[in-house]
Amino acid sequence: MRSMRVVMAAAMLAVTLTACNKSAPDPNQTQTTAPTTSATPAATAAGAPADLDPCQLVTQQEASVLTGAAFGPGQLETESAASSRCIYGANTKNVFLVVVVRAASVAEAQAERDKVRADAESQLGTPLNVSKVSGVGDDAEALTASLGGIAVNVSGLYVLKGTTGLALIDAVQGAAAPTTQALITQANTALGRLA
Repeated sequence: MRSMRVVMAAAMLAVTLTACNKSAPDPNQTQTTAPTTSATPAATAAGAPADLDPCQLVTQQEASVLTGAAFGPGQLETESAASSRCIYGANTKNVFLVVVVRAASVAEAQAERDKVRADAESQLGTPLNVSKVSGVGDDAEALTASLGGIAVNVSGLYVLKGTTGLALIDAVQGAAAPTTQALITQANTALGRLA
């Protein structure tokens, strides 16, 4: 799981850096990159479905509506059989990530969430505003940050459902990121697909 933590923190940093890249395409331009991987990871955690494709948990259309961007197909990246992510809007001013992590136990999933947050804060160089939220999963935290010097807003939600972690993260330059309530609504839709 350590490699997923590092990847997640790096992804958040990459999202931030990508969002503030001055040579990035227009944020209203449609992203047309095809998925980089088409294989669906197998489940390793007990009871976790074998088809936890994050690009299917939050579709292209849903990501576009949620963020206000016209995304093309997401890029699926599989870290291992226990973790994968979907990136919408790579190399644009609005990047949206859907990350799925499967742990062996609830305690491991909670520890993973805490490590992801700590690594992200370290990589971003700024503390995240963290607040517990209800109405989604078994346990959830909303994460926000504003990098004023580069006009990047970050909004995220990390949800635990059993031993599965789901993260929805948006970083956008020059505009507002989705609200926590909008992320909760989308997370509930995605979690419904896990059943």
